[in-house]
Amino acid sequence: MGKNVLKTLKETFRKLAISPLQRQIEKTMQDMHPEAASLMEQLGHPRLHSQIKRNGKQCYAEGNSIHLITNEKAAVETEAEMVYAAMVDMAEKKGLGNDVLAAERRDINSRIYTDWQDDCTRFKLSDLNHGATGQNAKLLRACIKFLEEADLPQCNTVAELLRDNDMTVNLRPAQNSALSGSFSPDSKELTLFYDPEMDEADIIGKLCLNIVHETCHYDQDRKGIMADSMGDVNAYREIFHLNELQAHTAQYKTALQLLMKSSHYPDFAEGKTDIEALTEKLGTSAQLQDRICFQHLCQSRVGTTILSNLQQHSLYGDKPHIAHAETMVKEALCRGEITSLTESGAEYDTNSLSRMQRYAHSHISVMNYSVARGGGMDFDTAVAKHFDAPLGLDKTGNTVPFANTKLSFVSPVTKRDISVGAIEMLWERAGFEQNGLKNLGQASEAVLAKTAPTAPRQVQKTGSRFSAGSG
Repeated sequence: MGKNVLKTLKETFRKLAISPLQRQIEKTMQDMHPEAASLMEQLGHPRLHSQIKRNGKQCYAEGNSIHLITNEKAAVETEAEMVYAAMVDMAEKKGLGNDVLAAERRDINSRIYTDWQDDCTRFKLSDLNHGATGQNAKLLRACIKFLEEADLPQCNTVAELLRDNDMTVNLRPAQNSALSGSFSPDSKELTLFYDPEMDEADIIGKLCLNIVHETCHYDQDRKGIMADSMGDVNAYREIFHLNELQAHTAQYKTALQLLMKSSHYPDFAEGKTDIEALTEKLGTSAQLQDRICFQHLCQSRVGTTILSNLQQHSLYGDKPHIAHAETMVKEALCRGEITSLTESGAEYDTNSLSRMQRYAHSHISVMNYSVARGGGMDFDTAVAKHFDAPLGLDKTGNTVPFANTKLSFVSPVTKRDISVGAIEMLWERAGFEQNGLKNLGQASEAVLAKTAPTAPRQVQKTGSRFSAGSG
């Protein structure tokens, strides 16, 4: 049997085996793009998986498959363009791309993935170097420029991860959005939202560190620690807690370090400037680093808690400096706002939940579960991977006390008031309880204690509350 005959038979069998939708899209693609047939051949004819969603408009390559998400009203020509662009992306990831294909992909994305002003909302990092226009491209360029030029290890690392992996970033204007951003472990894409009514400097300031947060999740996914520990269902919350703590710490630590390096810090630390006056100075500054501090320290609950705690430490006699930034951030995230400082230590507000307490008690209400992505690693290994520099956490201060069961908070998904006790009951039913531990993260801290090279840096009961350890 000749090679051509065998090839024809294989192609006929393949077409019979695939879905009618894939056959239709492949035909439409070839009608619109003459090189589509050759591209499919080079890629081994990727399998198409389709899904209908009311507001769906996404197509991405995952492994050797193409995932298409559209609504029922989408024209087959539009779907074929989306699939073709995803195939080009797959080819680029496999080292089979070229300049002509890349230009076609950029053209398709600029026409299909747009906001209400017809500005493109979906970019690979390399697209920014090829004339991408519009407000979204302008904002993203400004964010990447800050990350590349910031003299902070975590920012430089984020910039390298985005650039070296040619990450896809979706940047979408959305008023009153409940979300600031997300990372998809399936498509390996960052999605970020911003309020178009905000001042441009504030939009960039907010987006810069939201990118840091979501890129931390991308790095976690690369290391296999995006979801649970794969071996023990009760460890799910521990790993998820570390995922979120690492991302939030990198985000707020950056803002605090920028403040501590600024001319505004000495007066604030000494109590000559209060939070209101600092907010006024940062919010009217033309400097991007000041607007980043404004957005993340003055305009958020976590940020104002950090500032309040910092000033209380300083006025008590401690002098926090840039080496203590991570300690200050984790104190606010895990413990909450200081109500008093004495020689016996700090006391915290127990009538409201810290950010990490809200996370600890909200996962089941948010339904924020995902397929295990850890490659079969054990719990100890999964924990340890959260402490790899430079995005890694410091090895101390990573636990959060469980809150009073009578306390309640507003679910970020349902927008309804939900009690801590109710959430704990749901966790217990689902088998995710922490076996009576009073602090989320105690099991993780036990893992770290086995390899801790130095004594932990922490608040002391007497004398200076900060050691000279690195932050």
